[in-house]
Amino acid sequence: MNSFFGSALVVGVALCAQPTFAQSINDDGAKALSGTLSTYIGKAAIDQKIVTVEPQADAYRITFDAGRLAALYGVSAERFQMAPMYMLTAPKADGTWAVKADAMPPYSIIMPIFNGDMRQEMRSTGYKFDGVFDPKLVSFISSSTSIDFVAITSKSPEQDDDMQMHGISVDLKGSAGAVGLDAKVTEAIKGMTDSASITIPGVKGAPPTTMAVNFDIGTINVDANVEALRTREVMDLWAFFVANAGKDQVTAAQDDLKAKLKAALPLWGQMASNSTMQDVAFRIPQGIFGVRSYTDKLRFSGVAKDASAAIGFKLEGFTVPSALLPSWADGLTPTMIDLNFAFGGVDLDQIARLAIDEFDLKADPPLPLTMRDRIIGIIMQGQPKVTLAKSQLIASDYDLSFEGEMQIQTPVPTGRLTISARDFDKTFDALQQVASHEPKAQQIMAALIFAKGLAKPGPDGQSVWDMEYGADRVPVVNGQRLGGPKK
Repeated sequence: MNSFFGSALVVGVALCAQPTFAQSINDDGAKALSGTLSTYIGKAAIDQKIVTVEPQADAYRITFDAGRLAALYGVSAERFQMAPMYMLTAPKADGTWAVKADAMPPYSIIMPIFNGDMRQEMRSTGYKFDGVFDPKLVSFISSSTSIDFVAITSKSPEQDDDMQMHGISVDLKGSAGAVGLDAKVTEAIKGMTDSASITIPGVKGAPPTTMAVNFDIGTINVDANVEALRTREVMDLWAFFVANAGKDQVTAAQDDLKAKLKAALPLWGQMASNSTMQDVAFRIPQGIFGVRSYTDKLRFSGVAKDASAAIGFKLEGFTVPSALLPSWADGLTPTMIDLNFAFGGVDLDQIARLAIDEFDLKADPPLPLTMRDRIIGIIMQGQPKVTLAKSQLIASDYDLSFEGEMQIQTPVPTGRLTISARDFDKTFDALQQVASHEPKAQQIMAALIFAKGLAKPGPDGQSVWDMEYGADRVPVVNGQRLGGPKK
């Protein structure tokens, strides 16, 4: 989908070395741009005309011929076909560069897999890319990508697949931060479908069977942002590997590699995204798994001294095919799932710098065998912690909330967990009625009887279980120890 965006980024990096051609389009400028591009794509790509730069009336036309690239690595035209793709770039008066493209060529590729070949084809309509690259930031400060329609089909001995998306848009806004680039990306897809036919091999002489699977999504929206992304240092690393192709060259220049790796730390300050999907349906022969709304929230720090991460997802209106559940379990199937986790307390910066200092590509293995214990020591010194922020499971027969944390330490982890149940008596009574004639429900009922005896009253009539797990490895629920000390 964004192959042009990736190519445009490399082109944009090259533009930062072209100030002398800021107001003119000519052959000298095209040669200089080709030379700078070779820093990031390799001289062979220019010499073999995989990438070409030509001056036009008011812009440079940069063409990427993926077919030539495939042929360079011995891939025949029968196994890979893709027309050349191009973009136009021109200097602006303020020192930035405009980059535009209005076509995404279709491709066809045949790839070997474990049981034969897989053929994949892609086609699209209405592709547009329009961006502004800032050489000072070594990044786009704005870009807009839109695609009316994309279809990707694949065929293999055991599966045929047809995925279609329409109404795709991706917008980026960036600016200079205190360090590196601060940027925000928004993406929207108006609809997506995926239809697959899966062949299941037969067993014990039975013939193979074919199962149809369909996946539909109403809309997809993503908001993402990054702070202090070290774009220049990351592209310096890219240029290093282009200039030192092959293990021997990288080994000889490993001191330079180590310096560039350290310069790129922590890669970014903070990175976060929020995604939503509406009206999700997963169809199998037994029925439909449905989700009215799906949301996820992700946050990751860079490779920092106080590294942290948070992951959360929420499903609302969750349904399961009735054929897959016994009728008595309908009330136990969650209709809403909301889980939220956080992780912290690990000095990733120290671990990364230790690994960079200690690796030696001339040695076998490149990292000393003692590194594992040293890394574990750093992790445990930081007192890593996993936190379960307020989470919920809701069904027609129960409403549960969870929150707690676990400290990862030696010799055993310790932690706490609080579970709150709204209308627990209603849950208890509903399952008690089912247990009178369902053996499996009776097993669940035994656990509920035990839990009810340990519960304490909470706010708004809730039943609450405060659970602790200490260094003596004995769980404690609402102050009641469940067993003696473990040895």
